Amino acid sequence: MHRRPTPSYQDFWPEILADLRGSIRLALDAGLPAEQLWTDPGFGFGKTPAQNIMLVRNLELIAALGFPVLLGTSRKSTLGLMMGEADPLKRLPAGIATAVWGVAQGCSMVRTHDVAELRPFLAAADALRHGTNG
Repeated sequence: MHRRPTPSYQDFWPEILADLRGSIRLALDAGLPAEQLWTDPGFGFGKTPAQNIMLVRNLELIAALGFPVLLGTSRKSTLGLMMGEADPLKRLPAGIATAVWGVAQGCSMVRTHDVAELRPFLAAADALRHGTNG
């Protein structure tokens, strides 16, 4: 998972991708098989709300690293800012939107608090992306 202590970047995308490549290299050098690796852009960790939105908008850049992508946006504060909703329990619409968009951008798995509510949307997004029935 990508994470920095502060949202300080000189050039956001090259630094995010370099950090993730470095983590991948550490895992591989430690003997972890490549087929066990996943990448997580770290939505909500060491990024501003605008940077979090950029992560989801351009998730295909992380997918291009060649490992399955995990996206966890569920109930995060950035979603609340997007919706003007302070209550995390009322952020489901933005969670659905970011998850479906993430699948469209190459995301392989999402972390959510709202599994039952999200399931039909992800099944449809997966069918559209892969041309299957889920």
